[in-house]
Amino acid sequence: SAVELLNSVKVENVADRIVWGLRESIRIAHRAGIKKDSIIVDPGIGFAKTQKENLLTMKYLKKIVGKVGYPMLLATSRKSMIGNALDLPVDQREEGTIVTTILGAEAGCNMVRVHDVEKNVRALKMLYAINE
Repeated sequence: SAVELLNSVKVENVADRIVWGLRESIRIAHRAGIKKDSIIVDPGIGFAKTQKENLLTMKYLKKIVGKVGYPMLLATSRKSMIGNALDLPVDQREEGTIVTTILGAEAGCNMVRVHDVEKNVRALKMLYAINE
């Protein structure tokens, strides 16, 4: 299960490695003349990470967002991380996507990329109603 997977491997500074990589990308963008207000970063769920690393990225997303200091896009919609954790095909991953959308909002992500916009917006509206 996803919980067993999370508990079986050491954290190995996954969040710190992501922060380092994002900061390096930001430095490259600055050297290329891209202005700070034109930069959006993405923690890269599903890119060059194991299942465990993807889950740990979500677990430590607030730490990552806080250390990077740039607008963060979270793109987890229907990703294999969700399918692997829930053992579901791509067309049945909406609930998992909604959970990651809520976690992203709570962590401070400014944007999410989703397939089912209406359901994710409703979930975010509920989160915001609770947190008012």
